[in-house]
Amino acid sequence: MSSELEQQLQRALARVEPDEAATEQAKAGALAALSGPGLRSRYRLALVAAALVGALVVTGVTLAASRTAREVVGIADGSSGKPHRSVVGHGPLPPGSGGFAAYSNGRLWLASPALNVNDRPYSAVELSPGAINMAVGSGHRLNVVRLSDGSIAWSHATPGRVVAAAWAPIGTEIAYVVASHGHAQLRMIEGDGDHDRLIDVSVSAVAPSWRADSLALAYAGSKGQVIVRDLSRGRTTVMQPRGCPSGRVKTAQVAFAPRGALLAASIGSDLVLVADPAQGWATCNSPVSGMTLRSLVPPPPPQVAWISGRELVASTLQWVARMAVRGHHLARVAEAEAPSGINGLAVSPDRRQIALGLWQDDGLHLVVAEMPRSGNTQLDIVWTLRGLPAPSAITSRRIARLSGFGCRVIAQAACLPRAALTWR
Repeated sequence: MSSELEQQLQRALARVEPDEAATEQAKAGALAALSGPGLRSRYRLALVAAALVGALVVTGVTLAASRTAREVVGIADGSSGKPHRSVVGHGPLPPGSGGFAAYSNGRLWLASPALNVNDRPYSAVELSPGAINMAVGSGHRLNVVRLSDGSIAWSHATPGRVVAAAWAPIGTEIAYVVASHGHAQLRMIEGDGDHDRLIDVSVSAVAPSWRADSLALAYAGSKGQVIVRDLSRGRTTVMQPRGCPSGRVKTAQVAFAPRGALLAASIGSDLVLVADPAQGWATCNSPVSGMTLRSLVPPPPPQVAWISGRELVASTLQWVARMAVRGHHLARVAEAEAPSGINGLAVSPDRRQIALGLWQDDGLHLVVAEMPRSGNTQLDIVWTLRGLPAPSAITSRRIARLSGFGCRVIAQAACLPRAALTWR
């Protein structure tokens, strides 16, 4: 490195202001790892290591986001702090990613530095933390595939067809759902394929979600209710949200925040639930305020993804909403309209961008967009990943004919099989 460039970097780093939030986040993660009640020794060591790595990652992200440092090395506009973009980028994998997977209608498309998968049939897919391995359902087996070369690390026979899976943040456990004869059960297995065990004998075929400390699991019960299983205390809680629709609630998705204990769920046709299972409160809100089609078309269940411990994004029909937890309430912060119907939502590993599936006549187009900030705006698309063809048995014309006016209005997004995007 030349002495002049070295001096420039030193001056830039000297002007970077420390981020107290990042520091406190790293400290909180380390303390939580050391103080978990009833933690097994193997879990304790893994969590401490994860907390230390997290501290380094948070520091790196904070520096990368610093406007001062970015301006000095010439990658940011001095007035806006945003990188110059002359055209929308193209590529199978977003920059800086370890892996990106799109799963819909039982088919997988995967892009990673070493392994690409195109239109492969699986019954469930889940990338491990860091995109090192991939858990897939294949018949009555749960297989773990190495993304380095596509080889099978291990394979485990299951008592039914694997329909959903979730990898614990520390990577030592996989929770998965198997279906057999019209019923589904939740099971758990260690990350090396050992010690498979039953967690709940009757659940819905919805992917479970792990709490950030890997000591609690959220899932959808057989009647559609949101259930939280505290693994360290052996305690199960059924969430009873107040102020939300009464009667039967159909949960389509559950998602713990990336830190802390807040839990989000997609319930009903247009509602997002946020709850704190430890404190026992829950609240609901719709991600879109001015949806003119609500009286004409029942919208599909929202898809949700967390940005931070108290902020998330939710998509439904043709809109993306940024929402924030304020006290015990869920408020809309921003809304952005996409150029077509949305099917699939994920947040980038650094929590600064979102990936979406946009349905068009020739299939599902995967794109990366800027995070909505405030007010009502048009979605700012910055990267095009790829296009996925429409399922062979479901063409645009057939969808419109079978489903009528609603599918034509919302560009068929609500009429296709639900797409799941994973960005690691």
